[in-house]
Amino acid sequence: MDTIRYDLRTMNRQFQLAVKQKTATANNLIALQEQSFPGIRKLFDSPVRSDGTQKWVDFTRDFWHTDCVRSGSLNAFTGRYRKWCKRNRYQFSTEKAAEVYALAKSAVVLVQKTSVTKTLVQAAADRLTAISRSVETYRSEMNKLASQLPEYSVVMEMYGVGESLGPQLMAEIRDYVHRIVGGMTEDELTAMETAIPTYARKIKDKIEALEAVYREKKFKQLLDAGKIVCRESYTLPPVITPSKATDVIPKSLYEAEADDMNSEERDCIDAGVALDNVKWWHRIIENKGFLLNGYINHYPDFLMMTNAGRLVVLEYKGGDRDNSNSREKLELGRQWDAHSGENYRYFMVFKNREVNANGTMDRFIEVMRVL
Repeated sequence: MDTIRYDLRTMNRQFQLAVKQKTATANNLIALQEQSFPGIRKLFDSPVRSDGTQKWVDFTRDFWHTDCVRSGSLNAFTGRYRKWCKRNRYQFSTEKAAEVYALAKSAVVLVQKTSVTKTLVQAAADRLTAISRSVETYRSEMNKLASQLPEYSVVMEMYGVGESLGPQLMAEIRDYVHRIVGGMTEDELTAMETAIPTYARKIKDKIEALEAVYREKKFKQLLDAGKIVCRESYTLPPVITPSKATDVIPKSLYEAEADDMNSEERDCIDAGVALDNVKWWHRIIENKGFLLNGYINHYPDFLMMTNAGRLVVLEYKGGDRDNSNSREKLELGRQWDAHSGENYRYFMVFKNREVNANGTMDRFIEVMRVL
């Protein structure tokens, strides 16, 4: 077992190094690409395959300059693109071919189609594919090693942990525990021996806290890189069956809404539906209805639709109900608001305290009047 842990830890160090090299190499290729075929990177979003290949990298290698695309007709390029997709085992679509061709025709390039440009772009693409292949190899082998350890099933059941993050956590857990124990006095070690479950719980809580920080950091990195996007994917059900329902509040989306609101939440929705421009409202059923899924799963309190077609997502915090994850909810809600488009809004409203620009009930109502 010690040999497996040692191998896993060593491989994780190599994996981390390869990931850094991959990021630097990808940035280098993108910089070269923006000179010879600007904007092409944004047209491909296929994930990395198990052999390290990725569609945008392979495309860049073979169509390394806009002139490789726009030198002929759209039909000619579509035929070449179809053959290229088949040869490289990528999905073909006529619409994508037309999109690429239109970009190539309109693009303003900074470098000419020369042998030097070709060498620079293709060498960078080959280097990125090679490093990416190493990353995927490390990822696969680490999962195989980690699956042999007794804590594998426990770690993999942690929220947000998959076959990539799980083995990385397991590679470092033992060192983390050793650092904790190594700093204890003899009396503390004696106390720990008589309360192993308590100390195990504390260590687990700390690891989960570190994991939560990592999830948020990684989410924001992927969001900034354009790897995470907002898409319309949720459909309101035709009927709902809350365990306790009410039909006394006007403008409800359904015949009856969930009646699990406290008095302050009811005052909040009463103030909202009193506005002339509010078309309907809906009480989100906890852990079942609409949610914002990011580095946490955030189930807001209400949905409200205005006559202008704007959907408002509302989280209400009455009195001093500023619980420990209010910051995470507010941050995720703001990110959703910023990336969802003009017709979507998110508000976290406190009864008396102002924690954001529209954080009080009075200010929220003022904004709602004009949405």
